Amino acid sequence: MDSQNRQYFDGSTSFTDAHDDIQTKAGNITWLTEFSPCVEGPKERIAESLLWAFHLLGLCCTIAGKFAMYISGRLVSRPDVITIYIACHPQKWSADISVLLQKQRTPAFSLNSLNFLFVPEYSLPGKMLHYVIRYGAEIRALRIVCTGSVISCGPRSNIDLTHYIWSTFEYYCANYAIVLLPSHTSGDKIVYVRRYQAEIGGESSRFCGQCVCITKNRRTYYDVGGKKTSNLCFVLNNPFFKVCCL
Repeated sequence: MDSQNRQYFDGSTSFTDAHDDIQTKAGNITWLTEFSPCVEGPKERIAESLLWAFHLLGLCCTIAGKFAMYISGRLVSRPDVITIYIACHPQKWSADISVLLQKQRTPAFSLNSLNFLFVPEYSLPGKMLHYVIRYGAEIRALRIVCTGSVISCGPRSNIDLTHYIWSTFEYYCANYAIVLLPSHTSGDKIVYVRRYQAEIGGESSRFCGQCVCITKNRRTYYDVGGKKTSNLCFVLNNPFFKVCCL
């Protein structure tokens, strides 16, 4: 799905390059604005498992928006959907990526410890894909949003993509993200990051004109264009999954 102003992600690796440079010179120091997850257990691990699986595929991606805000403790209620953004560039996809992005139509498949069931009724191939995913006993809805990239990029662009999503998409008030940070110096790891303006007040804060979510901190908002969406319910008679309403 393109951004409102039809820009494309530039595929930069500047944030990861800066991280490696700082680690080389100053040791185990991070300059990213991180937060500590308030929600732990399966709800957190399913997101991390997604990021590791996509990392192994060589994808540039980030989990941003309501789910990350929920993990941070900024949202009271659990979101219906985990939204993960992927930077896409026309290229020869691997077989697994072709299946994940439904270039090769596949109703059900597995990646590592995750099972995927495609929901075509809610999907626009090439732009937005909806799945029901299972990780152990946890079953959740997943939305994959594809945004254009000027160049072919991989996991080293993850942090840059996160900042691009924060700055460009209509969901710009979702100031939190869960993202995998690859590193040549300190090793790959999952980081929980927030935009530097996420929690400051005044005219420079990241206020939205409309709020549809109850938050613990009223300075933090999430904008979905003023439209509330009903809970996403899936009634599935597929042995791959048990019937579940999210």
